[in-house]
Amino acid sequence: SFFPIKISDWTMTSNEWDYIGTVNAEHLSYNLSTNGNFVGLLSRGDKIVVLKMEYTISSTGVLDASNIPITTPFMGESGHNVDLYRAGKMCLTGSHTVAYTPKVSGSYQIDIKIPNTPEVQQVAVSAATDSELSGTFTIVYLQPGFDPISSDSISFDSTAEDFEIALRNMSDIIGSVEVSRHNCASPAISCSWNVTFLSFHGDSNMILLNKSQLGGVGDVEIQELVK
Repeated sequence: SFFPIKISDWTMTSNEWDYIGTVNAEHLSYNLSTNGNFVGLLSRGDKIVVLKMEYTISSTGVLDASNIPITTPFMGESGHNVDLYRAGKMCLTGSHTVAYTPKVSGSYQIDIKIPNTPEVQQVAVSAATDSELSGTFTIVYLQPGFDPISSDSISFDSTAEDFEIALRNMSDIIGSVEVSRHNCASPAISCSWNVTFLSFHGDSNMILLNKSQLGGVGDVEIQELVK
């Protein structure tokens, strides 16, 4: 018989990462504040890793000795002096070095579980030229072998909380989610929401948007921010 032994005191680092320094990170922020001058060490478009999650340095926003703009919101818990790494081409899927102190003698097999990175999909709507958004829309999720499932109606200017509540009747399929709202200073013109799949394991299907009850719409874009 084999009896698994859980090792709690261990560290893991990717062989594809270069340690840069530490940053202060706020949950759902699009900016990391640095605790050192990283000018010359990082460039726009670089892949970086914070709390084992991958982000991309944005082509817009302030990138200087104090700030690092990122293309997707920081999904980890807010924290100070968090380690920042520049990722290699393999990023999160390359080889890793695990260090631990063995407490059992003999030969045995070691299995390593890497923390799951939640998928994030963005829903963005914008008005047609000389029009304003109005009405509602629904989110539709298709899964092979199941009938399409739709959310409750979502207002064109929905808050993140109301958007999240509208998705609750889909929880049996997509699990629990977290929603944040962005680029919504003038919701009648444009607005976007990021949907984070907190408990879905693997690569989720893309969500769809039913715009039949949405007035003045010009463009609808749904993209995968974090796979």
